[in-house]
Amino acid sequence: EREPSSCERHRDSAAAGASGGFLAFFRPRPPAGQYVPQCEEGGAYRPTQCHPAAGQCWCVDAQGQEVPNTRTTDTPPLCIDQAVAPLPVGPTPRPDVIPVAPGARLLFAQSGKMEQIPLEGGAMRKENTSTLLHIPDRVVIAVAFDCVDQTVYWSDITGPAISKASLSGGDITPVITKDLESPEGLAVDHVARLLFWTDSVRDTVEVSRLDGSQRHLLFDTDLVNPRPIVTDPTYGRLYWADWNRDGPKIESANMDGSERTVLVKDNLALPNALTFDPEAQLLCWADAAQTRRTLQIYF
Repeated sequence: EREPSSCERHRDSAAAGASGGFLAFFRPRPPAGQYVPQCEEGGAYRPTQCHPAAGQCWCVDAQGQEVPNTRTTDTPPLCIDQAVAPLPVGPTPRPDVIPVAPGARLLFAQSGKMEQIPLEGGAMRKENTSTLLHIPDRVVIAVAFDCVDQTVYWSDITGPAISKASLSGGDITPVITKDLESPEGLAVDHVARLLFWTDSVRDTVEVSRLDGSQRHLLFDTDLVNPRPIVTDPTYGRLYWADWNRDGPKIESANMDGSERTVLVKDNLALPNALTFDPEAQLLCWADAAQTRRTLQIYF
């Protein structure tokens, strides 16, 4: 059995009478006109307290103290339960959004270094940002992550090159170093163990094994400035955006290059970032000339 709460002790003390002593033991109710706190079933003070004899009601905080300027004489005031944490101020989270797992981090590139921000729920802990990898005299553009081997891949336009390194440490390993000019998009298929990239100077979309072997050209036509690229390993689909100022578009194809199709071509200006939510089947992009947008993908 739990210990009596402060409200319950306050109530029992008031019910026993202010005078105490021998006669208080026989007193079944508090003296006429005396205020007795009202408690919730769990022991907390009720947010609204009333004194029937005085005909007044008021709000109290979690400690039972009266909240100033809440006392009324006609109708009870509307009081907030101070024992319950207030609702957060800000956008309401979507019910279908799954919080990130503990220990999740956001990887991003800034010039010659890659950094990481710890994620907690739906918040980014920017104060805990740390450098993952520092590569002086290099310009890192795209970053991709292999969740199976815990390996980060990146493209460097000063090499140019595509390289990788393990999160647990170790040397940098070159993956693709030839026939590159400006690799600005990079994506990993962790299921099929494939690496996809775009080259905005060669105007190509290519694929290889994660070690750079079995390199294959997927597309080299009808491309002007291909940049971001993402994969949907579950359905074997590939998405990329073409930053063509005269005709920007977002395209999709199977990972073998078949069924190429234009998904979005209207209301685009400079689509320079893509991400894919496999749970909700949502393709999201950022437009350097507009606000971010999302597209529902159905199969």
